[in-house]
Amino acid sequence: SILKVNTIQDATNSTTAISVDTAGRVTTPARPAFLAFPSANFNTGTGAGTTQIFNSTQHNIGGHYSTSTGKFTVPIAGVYLFGATIATSTTASAIVYMSAEITFNGSLGSNKRYHGGWGNKDSSMNTHHREHFTVQLNLAVGDTAQFSHESNVDVACLGGQNGRHCSFWGHLIG
Repeated sequence: SILKVNTIQDATNSTTAISVDTAGRVTTPARPAFLAFPSANFNTGTGAGTTQIFNSTQHNIGGHYSTSTGKFTVPIAGVYLFGATIATSTTASAIVYMSAEITFNGSLGSNKRYHGGWGNKDSSMNTHHREHFTVQLNLAVGDTAQFSHESNVDVACLGGQNGRHCSFWGHLIG
């Protein structure tokens, strides 16, 4: 049998859950997703698991990322993909190590903080230094995710520009 449908909506609010266009492309416009970034440059400070609140969003479908706390709160159980990027200004001093990280449920324990993008920058390099990280996790309703970083020196990082340099993002895969 053939089922022909253009739009599927929830029964209560008539919110579009799935759309299919004439070419057969499927979209899910209510799928939780966000891209957050700092509105201005910031300094990292030093140490492990330093959280950074990104106070601007390019998009925040469902409103589950808070620009006041810097946390994404999981609205529906499932597998999520998260990413983080941190970029220094060209005037940043020598960095022995720096990482972009994601902390889950506010814990800095090794099983709740995911590290990535470890790298270093020589002081003679008059260039931006950037670290990236992605992780895919199966999460429960109410779990939280937040951007964090680690650096051995207090480094100036780039903000603004709609998340082009420093960003924290995530979305429900399914």
